Amino acid sequence: MYTFEDLEKLVNERPEAMDQELMEKLYLPYPDADTIRKAEQVLNVPFPEDYTKSLLRWGVMFLKYTIIYGICENNVNYGGGHNVIALTQDSREYAKLPEYYLAIVDEEGDEVICLDTRNSNGGPVIAWDCFYHDVLRTIADSYLEFVIDLIKTELEYSASESPE
Repeated sequence: MYTFEDLEKLVNERPEAMDQELMEKLYLPYPDADTIRKAEQVLNVPFPEDYTKSLLRWGVMFLKYTIIYGICENNVNYGGGHNVIALTQDSREYAKLPEYYLAIVDEEGDEVICLDTRNSNGGPVIAWDCFYHDVLRTIADSYLEFVIDLIKTELEYSASESPE
């Protein structure tokens, strides 16, 4: 079982895992606790604890190949991309996503990766089919397992793609 400290350690030891410069350039200031509470109220769900810690620490996570949506510019009304509120609301409206899921990754409109807000750890993390309006598969047991395993997988893939 992972801890949030495991995630921070991984990101600190492997800075290439995230594009920190781009995140800071696009989305500062990162959200504060009040803004996160407002976002929870807008979506009418509690955010899982470790996802909340990620929002406070990074706002939006730009990994090597994946963007984990968050709260941009400390603003629940942010109209640009990578906004967890907009993605979740759109997924509820168009993909019939149940109210207790929080959509955090858009997989090119075909599916969204979601946290289950009924559990404090955000699990299970699932892939929601936007066309058939159903769970496609379970990805991880918790938010931390999802994001840490995703970072490790992306780093391994990136290393295998690098010329020797």
